[in-house]
Amino acid sequence: MCTVQSEGTFSCSSSFFFLSSSSFFSYMVAELVIAFLSTVGNVLVCAAVALNRKLRSVTNYFLVSLAVADICVGAIAIPCAILTDIGLPRHNLYLCLLMLSVLIMFTQSSIFSLLAVAVERYVAIFMPFRYQILMTSQNAVLVILATWLLAFLIGLVPLMGWHKTPPESGYCFFVLVVDMTYMVYFNFFACVLMPLVIMFLIYARIFVMVKRQLRRIAAEQSSRGEGQARAAASMRREIKTATSLFLVLFLFTICWIPLHIINCFLLLCPHCPVPLELLLTAIILSHANSAVNPFLYAYTMTAFRDTFKAIFLWITFLNLKSSTCTIQYDLPHPSDLTTGNHIKPSKGPVNVVVCGIMSFYQYSEMSVKCLKISTDLLEGQKIQQCQQWTEPLLAARSKRSGASGGLSHQTWETRGQITNMGTVKGSNQPLF
Repeated sequence: MCTVQSEGTFSCSSSFFFLSSSSFFSYMVAELVIAFLSTVGNVLVCAAVALNRKLRSVTNYFLVSLAVADICVGAIAIPCAILTDIGLPRHNLYLCLLMLSVLIMFTQSSIFSLLAVAVERYVAIFMPFRYQILMTSQNAVLVILATWLLAFLIGLVPLMGWHKTPPESGYCFFVLVVDMTYMVYFNFFACVLMPLVIMFLIYARIFVMVKRQLRRIAAEQSSRGEGQARAAASMRREIKTATSLFLVLFLFTICWIPLHIINCFLLLCPHCPVPLELLLTAIILSHANSAVNPFLYAYTMTAFRDTFKAIFLWITFLNLKSSTCTIQYDLPHPSDLTTGNHIKPSKGPVNVVVCGIMSFYQYSEMSVKCLKISTDLLEGQKIQQCQQWTEPLLAARSKRSGASGGLSHQTWETRGQITNMGTVKGSNQPLF
């Protein structure tokens, strides 16, 4: 009989775990939900960095690499795990090993991305004068490529010969094909545990250093004045960033260490029983790590949160069914929210909300204030109000004569504009 044993797969042995069809169905549903959230959430992370120039930093490039690994877990690794859960593919050892190795590859890439983030923060704190030289975008891309190459080499080790003799039945089950000595001694101890220890030491030193600097600045602030206040604010920003990134590392550790401990238990005590509920929980927890990071970014990082809101607002604009506007515009690409690209006239009708808000984005950088406007409050606006919105815009465009930059604040202090409370005010009420 075949039973679930490790890495979300089945095992066949003389000691059985009995898995009911309802439990197996629940397990598969959980895997599919995690796969969906992981793919969609991390695509959103990549889109946020691509669309918002303020997020295009070296740190976030490494987070994008982490997000790509998590997308691959949701789109590739979890479906492969589901297939191997039922023993597929049969009688094809190398395809079986490849499907069982993809999760190891992407997990290893995640670890290396987290390590790159920790090293980047270490350089920013301890070598600030060399940071601009060392942490360039080109160097970040090279590091990302190197980490992915190394992760693939580590994950493909079973394909190079470090695997068990395949069973006569030909079923593709993890513990019947992958050697547990590889999983424990090489993968866990050398490639997972060692980088995690290094990262925890790096963040510990960063926190100690920043706290020490804050105490020193606080002691000298009374005599130095404004310069020390700016330095203190900079240190507080650094510790906030480091805390957010450390939470990503901490959650990764919490999600993956239980399954690796179970692997150690299976290797060192192969005849000892393992509770099925504990094993399934560890497997699902390890896969769920790929889905939690977008929520963590939205909760702890303001720039990500605001960009996520802007993307969702833009998507909402595409789906609204309210009145059309006499003066019509093409819906902009989401990049218009941050680049200020011009919106060209359109032949087809557009939404009232789009007519007003998106025209504003034509001349300005993404404004968090725009996000205060609720779609519920905007859906009821009429054509006349939309015209009143766009008239000052068109008047301003005719006076610009090719000049770049944003419209003045006074340009938007016109009649018929909607406040963040959703009411129509007079000429002295600004748009936002």
